[in-house]
Amino acid sequence: MPVIGHIADVHLGAGKSMNRVDEIAQSFDNAVMAMEQDEQVDILVVAGDVFDAARPTFNMMAQFIKTMRKTTKPALVIAGNHDTVRLRTSGSAWDLIEAAVPANVVLGTGYTSKLIEVETETGNMQVMLTPWGAVTEPKDMAWRAEEYLHLDQNQPKLWVTHGIAEGATGPASVFGTAIIREDEMQEFDYVALGDLHTENQVQPNAWYSGSTDRMNWSDYAAEPHWLKVDVK
Repeated sequence: MPVIGHIADVHLGAGKSMNRVDEIAQSFDNAVMAMEQDEQVDILVVAGDVFDAARPTFNMMAQFIKTMRKTTKPALVIAGNHDTVRLRTSGSAWDLIEAAVPANVVLGTGYTSKLIEVETETGNMQVMLTPWGAVTEPKDMAWRAEEYLHLDQNQPKLWVTHGIAEGATGPASVFGTAIIREDEMQEFDYVALGDLHTENQVQPNAWYSGSTDRMNWSDYAAEPHWLKVDVK
């Protein structure tokens, strides 16, 4: 079974008030490289809020692209509430980024989910990528419900999504947060969550990894790290 390296809530571009923008960016690079270099890890996951804003600076986009170009393993990245544009007809920084990252990096952004199959040396995995914008989108919810009926029960199933899940504890840190339902989480072997900045298990199979660094004083309880998950 594949082993997953799970991070979230990177917030590239945050930390201006504490003069920590570069440190936060370096923490992201360190986490990705640790997962990439761990021989047991098959799949890298970044579960939303890569950027602190929906319109990141070119420097922050370059930092993300530079880091992801150092990866060779399948890398799954979704957008969170901080880096999703609200005006759906406008362009997104993710459009540019998608053209610049290597082929092993798969993005899930905007207001629709995608279902993919990821091949690894230890076996294949079915993956649903549901960015923050798609979690409570009615059309996407109906599409996901139909897709669940066709999942291969003989293959491990991973859901990467972003929002406040049923069963979560601690502060709901963001405005306009999407609610992730328990019944959906039960469809998967592992649910890689983003949004809360502290590690948090919300279901037997569902975890928030916490953030990769402390973004401000409200993150005093966060212990930045990454999760290593053996899906069995």
